[in-house]
Amino acid sequence: MGARSTSTIEWDIPTFVRSVISKLHRAGHEAYVVGGAVRDLCMVRPATDWDVTTSASPEEIASVFKGLRRFSLKHETVTLVHKGSPYEVTSFRGPKRTLEDDLQHRDFTINAMAYDTKSSVVIDPWGGRKDIGEKVVRGVVNPEDRFREDPLRLIRAVRFAAELGFRIDGSTLKAVTSMAEAITIAAPERIRDELCRILVCEKPSQGLHLLKKT
Repeated sequence: MGARSTSTIEWDIPTFVRSVISKLHRAGHEAYVVGGAVRDLCMVRPATDWDVTTSASPEEIASVFKGLRRFSLKHETVTLVHKGSPYEVTSFRGPKRTLEDDLQHRDFTINAMAYDTKSSVVIDPWGGRKDIGEKVVRGVVNPEDRFREDPLRLIRAVRFAAELGFRIDGSTLKAVTSMAEAITIAAPERIRDELCRILVCEKPSQGLHLLKKT
């Protein structure tokens, strides 16, 4: 398992995202940028999907941002709305309720990184940057466990491979194939959204081939 980067990385984080994190810090909570934005910034791509993870509970998040427009559609996630755009603030995942546990329960290593705006460092315990460099989609720790947590991740593995031009790691691909029938547990509208994102990729044929293969 890796750790925090040894050198600082100054990224252009939106003012609103920084203000969200600062308010959580002032209320005594940990808070970090996570997910797709960190992946895209590591890949030097425009980041549009800004998510924050925090040690605060959903009730504490709602209390901190009681003056802002917000709604909750997902378990333990509060979505803030700023200038018409949504920003998700989610409590740490996992039984231990720590940042490390949160990252361990994310889908793929390339999405299991966090950015600490206080120290300007990337926290990458599962080798996400290495897998970005090698263009690999790899399940975090145990792919089967990650897919059991959310079967939609079976299609997300294919979508990320098609979207980013990556390959799926061997053990992860094996898990996708062996657990394929579990996708029926996922909500149809979530499956539809992932399929639509595959179809609008630059090379959707790569995604369709992987879906057929698995």
